[in-house]
Amino acid sequence: MEKQLPTYRLVIDDSLKSELQVDYVALVDKPAIDKDFLKFGKQLTFAANEDKQELFGPAMLADVPIYRRDDQLGEYNVVFDEATIYAIAQKFFEKGFNQNFNIMHDPKQKCEGVFVFQSYIVDSKQGRPAPVGFEDAKDGSWFLGVKVKNSDIWEKVKTGDVKGFSVEGVFSYKKKPMEPEQILEAIQNLISQLPENF
Repeated sequence: MEKQLPTYRLVIDDSLKSELQVDYVALVDKPAIDKDFLKFGKQLTFAANEDKQELFGPAMLADVPIYRRDDQLGEYNVVFDEATIYAIAQKFFEKGFNQNFNIMHDPKQKCEGVFVFQSYIVDSKQGRPAPVGFEDAKDGSWFLGVKVKNSDIWEKVKTGDVKGFSVEGVFSYKKKPMEPEQILEAIQNLISQLPENF
């Protein structure tokens, strides 16, 4: 039986004075984690337009569990819901973070000449379906179109050294309530552990 991990919903604060926010997007080859804040990039890839030196892909996928492990919480999953991603995107632009890019979440590798020029939040009810190639992205998922005017950075895209977007920021953790099927599974697991003559 697969181990059931606790799941936390990550949230931010809408206040512009709060540091609970996404303030950078990294161009990464795979996911990374840092002690002070989280960075997400697992399975997030982008499409590159060679002629225009543009990238397009998901920055955040709604309700997709992301595995994490640290000394404080042990093993767990985190998710971002639709409302949180919407708030993150608004605050990201309101604070002017659309040029905040780095390589592999390294603050010493800031990317000059890289900026967001498109932002798209999937909302099927409003006529904004998931983009072609990303049809399984749920409502609330956030996609970015990024222009790369920096030839060194574009070379990393061409060679495959960077393959996706990964947001970074500071979040508050909220314990996500168990889904009904998780509750049923936990009960069945407990019952299976009872002695036969109980």
